[in-house]
Amino acid sequence: MIDSLESKVQYINSAFDGSKRPIIKNIVIPQNIKAAIIFIDELTDSNAINRDLLKSLMQADLKANDDVITHIEEEVVPFSEAEKFDDINKATGFILDGAAVLIVENCEEMIAFSAKKWSQRGIEEPPTSSVIRGPREGFNEDIKTNISLLRRKLKTPDLTLDMINVGKYSATKVAVVYINSIADKNMVKTIKEKISGINIDGILDSAYIESFLQDNRRTIFSQVGITEKPDIAAGKLLEGRVCVVVDGCPSVLTLPFLFIENFQDSGDYYGNTTRRNFLRALRLLSFLFSVLLPGLYVSMLLFHYEMLPTDLLLTIVNSRDGIPMNPMLELLVTMLLFEMLQEASVRMPRHIGAAMSIVGALILGETAVNAGAISSPAVMVSAVSSIMIYNIPEESDVINLLRFVFTILAGFIGFFGLLVGVIAVCLRLVSLTSVGIPYMAPYAPLYDNDKQDALFMKPITQRFLRPESIPTKNRVRMRHSK
Repeated sequence: MIDSLESKVQYINSAFDGSKRPIIKNIVIPQNIKAAIIFIDELTDSNAINRDLLKSLMQADLKANDDVITHIEEEVVPFSEAEKFDDINKATGFILDGAAVLIVENCEEMIAFSAKKWSQRGIEEPPTSSVIRGPREGFNEDIKTNISLLRRKLKTPDLTLDMINVGKYSATKVAVVYINSIADKNMVKTIKEKISGINIDGILDSAYIESFLQDNRRTIFSQVGITEKPDIAAGKLLEGRVCVVVDGCPSVLTLPFLFIENFQDSGDYYGNTTRRNFLRALRLLSFLFSVLLPGLYVSMLLFHYEMLPTDLLLTIVNSRDGIPMNPMLELLVTMLLFEMLQEASVRMPRHIGAAMSIVGALILGETAVNAGAISSPAVMVSAVSSIMIYNIPEESDVINLLRFVFTILAGFIGFFGLLVGVIAVCLRLVSLTSVGIPYMAPYAPLYDNDKQDALFMKPITQRFLRPESIPTKNRVRMRHSK
């Protein structure tokens, strides 16, 4: 037990190894009481400390029989965020979080005043989720701002936040957010236990948390949803899902996450239902074509050329005249070139990245065809497959990997290889879960009610119940007269 003011100050100061130690301001407040304020200049607003904290303390009207700490917290200091604590080991955490800690002589309790100084990015439309119609605000890196955006969407006291600090050195704040009267308590408990059980040096992004929340980590398919838009997160919460907000990251995690959600977009809920259903079907077709088209091209040229119309077959054969590589190797090289161009455009400065990717693709493709290294049909198949990937941007990494695998399978054993690959992927998808919920719901297993907003969606006037595949306390979403 550390009693004296000097001992407490020394104990906190000694916790900071290295040359840069916190600022310690020793003061004497009315009634001749010694006190000390400890903070780090780079993290704390020193102007607020001088203007609000020190000035208020020096002018405090303290009486001899007052509870000093309680009086200071309730009547003296004009800080909206102040927390009393009596464990001196917590002081370091408050100081590193941008707070100023006040220690008063002969008082066991201390107070941490929030006076953070660091700046934050403004609320703007996220670059990964642009919309034509609908809210354009997006999350930023500050956890308080992100939670406030959720509270603006869901003005209910049932919106519950459970804060967890994760990381030995980073002590990153992680908020588990859910609607208490809707979300299943066992699902919430499971998610909180997984997060609390993380024992790691530091959490720098929500991707760290995402890895620990996967039910099955030995798969390329993610079982955790990611969004940068408050309206999407709020919609998930209203369905009984749980959001995980990580301080320092603009992406919010949503659980459980189903495979069908990859083909859904926030804009679907703000437009004509018929048109949006068409676009969802288009995304599914894009997924299938981007994965299977290169393999189909290779298998038909190597094993099943009789399936091609004669005119098309002659055109392809003539264009491949003199090409030194077989169709499989040719297509793999073409897709690899597109991947390199994409990676280079991402790494380049923004103002020249787009131009470089377009010009590079045109020049490389045209030069390779004219030089007789690659045929024009291979370039076209690879380009069409690559374009279709980005109709489902969340799954672009998975699709890129799968299309290489399917192309190799088709190159060695034709359609049978494609069939084996499709069956293997389907079996893998059916075996996955997200927080215990079947990953392929509502189709495997089948939930008839959930098909109201799956691949196709019904108008909002006909969606009365919450998804059956997600356990909830209350399944009624909208009352009706029936």
